[in-house]
Amino acid sequence: MTALPIARHRFVERLGTSLEEARREGHRVALFLVGVDRSSGCIASLEPDAAESLVRRICERLARCAGDRGEPALLRPGEFAVVVPRFRNGAQLREAAARMLATVRFSYRASIGIAIFPADGTRPGALLGCAAIALAAARREGRHSYSFYLPFLAATSAASSPPDL
Repeated sequence: MTALPIARHRFVERLGTSLEEARREGHRVALFLVGVDRSSGCIASLEPDAAESLVRRICERLARCAGDRGEPALLRPGEFAVVVPRFRNGAQLREAAARMLATVRFSYRASIGIAIFPADGTRPGALLGCAAIALAAARREGRHSYSFYLPFLAATSAASSPPDL
């Protein structure tokens, strides 16, 4: 069975719920913003049926990499968001990012921006904005890379505003 991405508004609601749970229980949450492009062009340039099939395959792969609670959302063509709740340490996040890059690498170019609750933001919009800044930094470094949000990136990034919500 092929996974369907959850809708953007539903993802933002779930992210808010995950952040509230993390706040109550004292754990951290990571948000991965995954930018994916086909080698020959952007996902948005594909025919609708081909684009939908591609989005489903990518979501299925990202969900497997993120673990049992990772439910990807398509935020815009070629841009996916995945929550990784209750991670143990940065090494676990680096491993998840490497798995995500490896799973889409054979046909697509990908970059990942990672933001962490509560250090990088305490609201869904703020966390998405930080992940967008980190994604822009990863794209500047080159495809098939990931970047964690760092405050100095905000000053150097053209993507300093959060995605449309």
